[in-house]
Amino acid sequence: MKKLGGSGLMVHKHAAALALVLLLASPAFGKRKDDVVIMKNGDKFTGETKALQYGVLIFKSDYMKDSVHLDWRQVETLQSKDTFIVGLSNGERVTGFIEKETTVGGDGNDFKIIAEGAAVETSPADVIAIGQREVSFWNQLTGSISYGFSFASGNKSTNSSLSSDVAFRTSKNSVQLAATSDFDSQSNAKDTNRVTL
Repeated sequence: MKKLGGSGLMVHKHAAALALVLLLASPAFGKRKDDVVIMKNGDKFTGETKALQYGVLIFKSDYMKDSVHLDWRQVETLQSKDTFIVGLSNGERVTGFIEKETTVGGDGNDFKIIAEGAAVETSPADVIAIGQREVSFWNQLTGSISYGFSFASGNKSTNSSLSSDVAFRTSKNSVQLAATSDFDSQSNAKDTNRVTL
């Protein structure tokens, strides 16, 4: 089996360093687990608000094996003491504590985001995304790593592929970086290495 060439080895060393950073960036603590959700049919859940995506509220209680996906339109009440990043239909992103309380005969602005120094009131229909807000830079990072290796004895060919991505979300912006590296080697042929960023 051929050894990795100098450039291929260097790329994989950098990718391994990125993998280590992502592993160390995993949260060292969990969010509060006393959020309250009450559905319009009276069902009540106590646990952790994970996210709101595509009109679905993702919620997890300690007694649940997996998170449940709740129809956002059927949520009557949502109360949490954690800080979230809320995306609105007008493109605005607001960070703060969240509260949803449907009131009969109200003005329809039943969703509150309690930010520093002010409270933003809006319609639940205008809330298109809710994401957890972590307290430190490292805990705001999310990412993944995938590695594959293959070997064929017939032509002594090897293939090594590595892909990784990392994302960082703030109250105003979201930044994502992705990288892939592919290295191919076989007898009587030139080694090839492709890197994308």
